[in-house]
Amino acid sequence: MSLHAVTTAAGTRLTQASEPNDPKKIHDAASQFESLMIEEMLKTVRASTGDDALSGEDEDDSSGGLAMDMAQGFFAQAIAAKGGLGLADTIAHGVETEAARMQQRDQKVSTKE
Repeated sequence: MSLHAVTTAAGTRLTQASEPNDPKKIHDAASQFESLMIEEMLKTVRASTGDDALSGEDEDDSSGGLAMDMAQGFFAQAIAAKGGLGLADTIAHGVETEAARMQQRDQKVSTKE
């Protein structure tokens, strides 16, 4: 395990432990990625149908558009949290498999030295 020190914009120094191949962190990152993908898909659907068709607002009303953007983001996160399209599991499995393969390769190289 390694420790990483991070300095925030306010100058506060934070130290956090990080495990590069932590399955929970890998799955969390994959889930966040899936959420972003779903959100982009929803944006495309909304753009193709027109803002006013879904929100009932004028195109000039920026508050309605902002509310729809926020709702869309929360909806995408909720979909991803419940399993979404299955992308997070597939991505996490691929990353974990590749990490294990690289770790085995590194161990073979270190034993040869």
